[in-house]
Amino acid sequence: DAIFLINGWAMGKGDWAPWLLEGLSQDRPVIALDNRGIGESSVTEGPYTIDLMMDDCIEVIESVYGAKESKKRVHVVGTSMGGMIALKLAIERPDLVKSLVLNGTTFGGRNSTPAEAGFAKEFFSLFNEWNDVDQGVSALPQEQQAKNLDIVERFLRASF
Repeated sequence: DAIFLINGWAMGKGDWAPWLLEGLSQDRPVIALDNRGIGESSVTEGPYTIDLMMDDCIEVIESVYGAKESKKRVHVVGTSMGGMIALKLAIERPDLVKSLVLNGTTFGGRNSTPAEAGFAKEFFSLFNEWNDVDQGVSALPQEQQAKNLDIVERFLRASF
């Protein structure tokens, strides 16, 4: 059975480590998609919800394996927001899910503890510079590196 990878918020299918994809795909198919509005996927009218992105996953799985009557199931791996989508998929469509791996995620919803206002925007704005493979973090000015580390530390303190 295939492994179905669901990314986190603002992550594209290209963000999975090549060594991981290579290792996983040695003895089974691996399906990785770009969530709605990310990477090669379509940008549609919002808002984007976990339910909507779960429906996208169902559509992809069913397009690979056929109609809803298919007995084929996938091993689902969800990271961050992808874990929320994966959990919802396992609850709503257990007929499609053979196993479930949740990585760095939460169940989401009203009972979740949200980050402080503006935190996500500030935190994720840093990744533009961090993802510059040619320059890397060391090419950032010292002041920016210190700011990045301070934000990561706040993020970690808020998580525990």
